[in-house]
Amino acid sequence: MAKGKSLTIAVLSRQREITIASTVLLLRSGTHGDFITDVVVIDNGSTDRTVKLASRSGARVISYPHRVDRGEVIGNALDIGKSADTDLFLILDVMGGNTADDALQLLETVKEKGDDFASAYMVPDKGEDTVGCWAVDRKLIRRISTTGTLEDALFDIMKRNKLDYQKIKGRISMPSKRKKKSFKWWPSMRPMELLVHVRRTHPLKFYGGIGMLILLSSIVTGFYTIEYFYRNLQLDYVSAFLTVMLVMVGGFFLTAGLMLNSLRILFERLEATVRWMRKESD
Repeated sequence: MAKGKSLTIAVLSRQREITIASTVLLLRSGTHGDFITDVVVIDNGSTDRTVKLASRSGARVISYPHRVDRGEVIGNALDIGKSADTDLFLILDVMGGNTADDALQLLETVKEKGDDFASAYMVPDKGEDTVGCWAVDRKLIRRISTTGTLEDALFDIMKRNKLDYQKIKGRISMPSKRKKKSFKWWPSMRPMELLVHVRRTHPLKFYGGIGMLILLSSIVTGFYTIEYFYRNLQLDYVSAFLTVMLVMVGGFFLTAGLMLNSLRILFERLEATVRWMRKESD
């Protein structure tokens, strides 16, 4: 695809004041020189500063006053793609764990395929309730229906044009036929690998969960201490000491989870800012 082609990016967001500005700036700087880019942020009823920061970052903003069904938001994004006078349309749902780097990776596929490009899809990291990241040629976006889910739209495109979606970064692409969903009783990771993964990626859930379990244990020992006191009119020093220790340890784990989660978010934002500054300097 030749340079100077027009590109419209619809970013689906909600409660993303920490990341929305860096996302918009990375999309604009990462496509500069290759595409004429228009970034549209569709906000689903955020109560923080997501809308204000997205607008200040140079994006057009469409915001709902209150949170609505995701199908309506997706339909709005598809309407934008169908009505926009653009050569390429891209949907980025940051609620599914996808980032601006994922969108730029898809656009690398667009440039490699050139005029032969049709569509490429990157599945979300956090399940089927989110859209993921999807790039599609204008000739295809105008043929799909805005009713139903985005998954229905993807299959509609494949059915009409007999296309296979690109595999990006080794992730599983959308299948050409619908498969019966199977429920997995246990993750594919081994227990220790799963614990390490949760500790690294979700420190608040990991340490906070441990803290809550310890605090629940302290409630049990606390009730035992009170009951023992009323029955015997004397204090059980062992259970009382254990209760105090459990409360202190549980509070420590909760505090550690909050601090580590805040540091993780801060480092992610710093890393995104550094990448954007490097691209600007290049």
